[in-house]
Amino acid sequence: MNDSFLKIFSDYKLPLGFMLSGSKSFYRLKYRHNTIVFNSNIFFFNDINQLWEKIWFGDIDISLQGDILKDISKEIGHPLYVVSEMNGRFGNADNQNIDSCYIWNTNEDTPFISNEKFQELVKERIKKEEEAKKERIKCRIEDIELSNSLPIIHLNEVFGRKIINHLDFSIEEFEDFFQKTIPEEVKDTYINDETEEEEYIPSFNLSDKFIDYLLLKYLNLSFDRDSLNPSCFVVGEETNDIFRKFNQRFEKQCLKGLFSEDLHDEDFLFHYGSFLAVDNINSTNKLGHSNKSFKKNRIYILEGYKRK
Repeated sequence: MNDSFLKIFSDYKLPLGFMLSGSKSFYRLKYRHNTIVFNSNIFFFNDINQLWEKIWFGDIDISLQGDILKDISKEIGHPLYVVSEMNGRFGNADNQNIDSCYIWNTNEDTPFISNEKFQELVKERIKKEEEAKKERIKCRIEDIELSNSLPIIHLNEVFGRKIINHLDFSIEEFEDFFQKTIPEEVKDTYINDETEEEEYIPSFNLSDKFIDYLLLKYLNLSFDRDSLNPSCFVVGEETNDIFRKFNQRFEKQCLKGLFSEDLHDEDFLFHYGSFLAVDNINSTNKLGHSNKSFKKNRIYILEGYKRK
């Protein structure tokens, strides 16, 4: 990819691999009337070699960022074409049929809906969400009441796997780790389709970093992230909520100055993942024991946690 083009994108706060949110479902709910392309790819037609060239990838909300892409297009000197993940990756990084599969290009109008129509849709959405929320709350109360009536047992296994160790932490310890973690230093790896080399993109996954910290501090274990099996790090619902809230706060810090002002309603907290395996109340209710059998602030480690 052209470094000078990537710098232009970065100058407009669109670094390579940009993420709109750590939770795609949450973002779609919040901006359901927008034209959103997660894991998009952006191409332009090179007049010199007469080829379509991929110059960027990441999440794009065309309704909110279309005008930004138009400004980038002017600086680059070419119209930009947004295509889906499948049409721009996985063997399609050099796709030469962009003109027949693109979703939107910068010569088109930025897709908005009228304010009148938007207000009408919002009213409909609020009504449906209030009804759905009432039903969720009702079911949730019933699940919690049942869980609280069931016995708290000593856990020897979860999901049919033996518990071989655990990590205990305090809220103060997690808060201290959160305060010391710099968003730009939390990254995920990906394989560049063109160079086939490992590169890095920003990540909102604070949980993995905290677990790495706990493994090293308390068990003196250090692993490459890909060598760990995430399904073998299990928590109950109380601990899961702690991780979700920290991840939500971390995302807000990462997206400061972008879309963070209205992205974090408590009503949408359940859309945030803890990046841990969770044995939820429904599951433990069916097994006949309380979810409080999982101790709060404890991560259970199951056999097979290290990939072979």
